[in-house]
Amino acid sequence: MRWLLLALLTRHALLIAATKCFTCEGLCVNSGVCNCHTGLCDGDYCFSERTPADSPFVYRISKGCMKRPSRTRTGCDYDQLEENILCVCKGDFCNDMIMITPSADARRRNVMCRQCSERDPNCHHTCQGQWCYQDALHGGSGCGFGPPSLPFSFKGPELLNEARRREACIAISRGSGQPRTHCICDRDECNDGLGRRHDTAHRARSLSLVGQADTPPLVDCISCESSVRGSAVSAVCKKTYCRGHFCTYTAHRDNRDGTPFMMTTQGCINVTQVDQVQVGCTQKWMSNIKEDIHCACADNYCNFDAQRAHRSCSSKQTVMTAVKIAVILHVCSLFIAQHRFSLT
Repeated sequence: MRWLLLALLTRHALLIAATKCFTCEGLCVNSGVCNCHTGLCDGDYCFSERTPADSPFVYRISKGCMKRPSRTRTGCDYDQLEENILCVCKGDFCNDMIMITPSADARRRNVMCRQCSERDPNCHHTCQGQWCYQDALHGGSGCGFGPPSLPFSFKGPELLNEARRREACIAISRGSGQPRTHCICDRDECNDGLGRRHDTAHRARSLSLVGQADTPPLVDCISCESSVRGSAVSAVCKKTYCRGHFCTYTAHRDNRDGTPFMMTTQGCINVTQVDQVQVGCTQKWMSNIKEDIHCACADNYCNFDAQRAHRSCSSKQTVMTAVKIAVILHVCSLFIAQHRFSLT
C-alpha cells in the first residue's frame, strides 16, 4: 500500500509543478534572426508568438506563461490569422527558440471562403484558408487559419469535427452593445449567410441560438464593461445583467507604454457546441508587461470577477476529484485484500 500511495503522490506533485518560461517582448525585421531572453515567469505552459507590428516587414515577438491554455494541442500553428503564429509548449524554458513559420501540416489550405469587410458585407470576394468565419451583426467574413477558434471555447480540431459537426456558433452579449453572433465552418463558401442563419439575438439582452438540442439551462449574468488608464476610470453598465448558457469575464492588462491600462468585460454567451466551451479561467501573461484572462462559468452571477468564476468551476471539479480519489482508494483496498488472500 505504501508504494502505491507514494506513486500517486509523486504523480500529483509532478502534475502541479510549475514550468519555468522566458518572458520578454521585442520587434524584429522579417529578414533578420531575432530572439529574447530577458525575463522569467512560472506557469503551467510556456508560449512564444509572432504578430504583425505597425511598420511593414516588422513583426513583434512575445514570450511568456500560460495557465489552462485553450489550445488542445501543443506545438506551433497559426492563431486565427495567417500573420499570427502561436507556439505552446510544456517544459522548463521550452519557449527558448522562436518558430517563424508553423509546421508543413499547419500550412495547409483546403477551404474556399467568402471574404467581405464590414463596410461591404455583400461583396463577391473569396479567399483560401483552413476554415471560414462570419460575424452576423456586421457581416464581416473571411478565412481562418490554425486550430478552429471561437471565444471561450477550446481551440482544436474537435470544434469542427467532420464526423459530428461542420458549423459552430457563439452569441456574445456584454455591456450596452448589441449581442454579436460569431460562426465558423469548414466547407467551401459555407460562411455565405452562416451567421444570419443562427442569429436571433440582435434585439434581446437574453441570448438565444436556434437549432439546438439538449441545451443547458440559462443563467443570470452580470453585463458590464469598464476600463482604467492611469487615474481615469470609465464604465458602461447600462444593462446590468443578461441571460445565457454561460457567464463570461475577461480582463486585459497592459503596461507597455508606461501608463497602466486595464479593461474588464462581463457578459453572457450562448453556444451551439456546449461541450467545447472551456469552463473556468485561462490566463496568458508576460511579467510586468501584459496579461489576458478569459473565464466562463455556469452559475448565476458567477462572473463578478475572475476569482469567483474560477471558484464556481473549481467547486464542481473538487467534487469530481473527491469521487475519483474515493474510487482509487476503493480499488487499492480490493487489490490489497486480494493480495493478502492469495498469500494465506
